[in-house]
Amino acid sequence: MDDEPPRHREGKTRNSTSAVVGGSIVQARDIHGDITLVDRSSSRVVPTQLPAHTSAFVGRTNELDWLDEHTTVDQGAVTITVLSGAAGIGKTALALSWAHRSKHRFPDGQLYIDLRGFGAQEPMTCSQALHSFLTSLGVGPEIVPTDPDARAGLYRSLMNERHLLVVLDNARDTEHVRPLLPGGPGCVVLVTSRNRLDSLGAREGAHSHSLGLLTADDSLALLERRVGRARVAEEPENAIELVGRCARLPLALSIAAARVANHPGARLAELVEELGDENGFLDALDLGEVDLDLRAVFSWSYRALASADQAAFRLLGLHLGPDISDLGAASLFGVPVQEARRRLGRLAAAHLVEEHVPRRFRMHDLLRLYAGEQADAGDNAGRTSALRRLFDHYVHSSWAAERLVYAYREVIELPSPAPGTAVAAPTSYQAAVAWFTAEHTVLLATVRQARDEGFHAHAWLLPWSLVTYFERHSHWMDNDQALSVALESAIEKGDQQTIGRTFRYLGRALTSLGRHQQAMMHYRRALEINEALDDIEGMARTHRGLSMLLQITKSYEEALAHAEIARTQFQKAGNRNGEARSLHTLVRCNAELGRYEEALTLGREAIRLFRELSIPDHQGEASAVDSLAFALHRLGYHREAITHYEQALVLWRQLGNQFYEAGTLTRLGGAHRSAGNAESARGAWLLAAEIYERLNHPDANVVRAELRA
Repeated sequence: MDDEPPRHREGKTRNSTSAVVGGSIVQARDIHGDITLVDRSSSRVVPTQLPAHTSAFVGRTNELDWLDEHTTVDQGAVTITVLSGAAGIGKTALALSWAHRSKHRFPDGQLYIDLRGFGAQEPMTCSQALHSFLTSLGVGPEIVPTDPDARAGLYRSLMNERHLLVVLDNARDTEHVRPLLPGGPGCVVLVTSRNRLDSLGAREGAHSHSLGLLTADDSLALLERRVGRARVAEEPENAIELVGRCARLPLALSIAAARVANHPGARLAELVEELGDENGFLDALDLGEVDLDLRAVFSWSYRALASADQAAFRLLGLHLGPDISDLGAASLFGVPVQEARRRLGRLAAAHLVEEHVPRRFRMHDLLRLYAGEQADAGDNAGRTSALRRLFDHYVHSSWAAERLVYAYREVIELPSPAPGTAVAAPTSYQAAVAWFTAEHTVLLATVRQARDEGFHAHAWLLPWSLVTYFERHSHWMDNDQALSVALESAIEKGDQQTIGRTFRYLGRALTSLGRHQQAMMHYRRALEINEALDDIEGMARTHRGLSMLLQITKSYEEALAHAEIARTQFQKAGNRNGEARSLHTLVRCNAELGRYEEALTLGREAIRLFRELSIPDHQGEASAVDSLAFALHRLGYHREAITHYEQALVLWRQLGNQFYEAGTLTRLGGAHRSAGNAESARGAWLLAAEIYERLNHPDANVVRAELRA
């Protein structure tokens, strides 16, 4: 039974034509005894129920313009507009701001109600909301029908031919809204909800807008409104940091600002430092009132979920982000991909995640923190199993992609993925690179997380699978960081072959970063381990890495010796790809030492070997063609050198290897200049300089010097 006053019964006198029962709307009987409603006032009641508008509202210019566009009165039907968004995003503030500035458009008034769809109290029923609206429209409380359908019918009758704005704030779902919709034209209904309420669009033609975070500038403006412009001006860097820590969520910013404003001696720096501790972050955003406690506000959305979706939300808190694919989520949840998509779809409808690109989902930083708390408070065994599936997903998917990017990597045995793990299966080089690109930031975070959670095998295997992608796409710092974590975990595992391999790849990464002395130390350590294990192929790969490092430091004789050893050992191991790669290393060494005819012979042999491989190695072939072009240029065969450089460029561009493309362009410019093609030389150098500058590589200065010469 709804909470409302008891009904007053009208008198039973048959001759009485009316009974005044309170309010401007009264009951009356016609001559047949049927009850009708009569407006006894000379004018209609004009409700003005909008709550006070906050003076701290800032920004949202685009959203206000959108509301203006989509809330025009339709003379043929009721206009319905839905503002949805995550907890604390500012839906109510925006709705009220627009409503106050637009109320002149509604001469018959404005109705407002908080439906309490999410909050500490039980949600308001539609029947209770209708009772409130009817009394606000002048119906005496005693004659409000008890039957919910009758209330809705009376409400629609009274709203007919009126021009009212109806604000339905904090709705839980579509059924929380539908009985409160006016039936006739002329009214505008503005709904706010944490859920998207998609079926209102499908059935009633509602316009919907999902509210996003404040911009950085608007976030600073909100902080200024709350604490004063002078305090922000005193600590501008801390103000920016505070906005970042609150992740531009209006409620979080408002709570943080209130803490500062309530203590005139407090400094922004102190709060920034307090919010730097993730373990106490949500505690710091609690003002002691239930609607000003960020954890409590988030909990209302969480508690509204079905149990399976609550579990999905908790597990997403284990993922460090910034986003997750549907396959990654399926692995985390331990369910089939289609079921994972359904759960993610429901979380997205509740604005707990966002599908920001197809099949990839992200969670607001503060929601992830709350979800992580829920996950940590749950079953530890379940948490460990979920992490294992997640790490297995990334390791096995990365290795599948790596084998497409470079088929001739050393083969390693991966442990079988845990049951419930979904594995990505790209089918082409381009698809593999696209997968790595989409997962790049996620993979780096996962490497560190695997180490921190004690999954040392995963913390080594994942960087191992990322090496080729990082090298070819010039992510040298990321490669170094990931391999450094891998070395820690390899040492923790204690497997010498794994340690030796990791030292070798770190040598390559440090070479790319120009840290040649450290690179040499890592290569020497790798070689010691290779020799102790009598690892022929490991020795071959390490000798070739040393040769490439020594070329860079212009120690060509020593580089030549290591390349010869690498070639012999690859031949002994039966590795044709390794032999071909050693040959093109020998080409450059011989050319630098002035042994051009030997370089030409070796270069042509290397290209032949690459083109005979059962699976193409375009990276190796491009390097061999480039090395042969270098020797041809040194011998004075400029046109032939230009042709070969251009062939190498085609391969580099197919691979997406911009750093190597820039190197070939630089040498192509030199060949063009030697051939007397000044404009062609300039064009090649300009392209090379642009690439180097985009990669923030110091060789840009070398190329710019050529352009000025």
